[in-house]
Amino acid sequence: MTVHVRPNPVASVVVLATDPAVRHSLQFRLEVDGYDVKTVAPEGIGDIEMAEASCVILDHAPPGINADMMLAHWRERGIDCPVVLLASDPASAETRRMAAWTDVQTVDKPVLGDRLHEAVMHAMKHSGQAAMPVAVLSQPAG
Repeated sequence: MTVHVRPNPVASVVVLATDPAVRHSLQFRLEVDGYDVKTVAPEGIGDIEMAEASCVILDHAPPGINADMMLAHWRERGIDCPVVLLASDPASAETRRMAAWTDVQTVDKPVLGDRLHEAVMHAMKHSGQAAMPVAVLSQPAG
């Protein structure tokens, strides 16, 4: 028997990253954790996707993305879902500014263990989202 921890109800997570490999690996990881995941490159992001998100995973590394300005723009437009920032340089000024926002969780790269899942759950819990974990049991066929 296998025990999986899943959010209940299923939360929608948007992964915003330039690198397709990063988007794919984060999507796989989050779907294993039970999230409904949409991935998008920065040039493809739209307010409709953001408004539907329970949480956004924002890759800090891509060139041309100013995460702090992007978050400010979302907030000005009334998009207030929590954000998990993947920080390639935790000491950078931008990472420190983003961490100062009350609804932003930071996870240092490389992302190891359960840190991503824990950050998403923490972000949603502290923003009033109703995605709390429940155990889902499954048995191998046969």
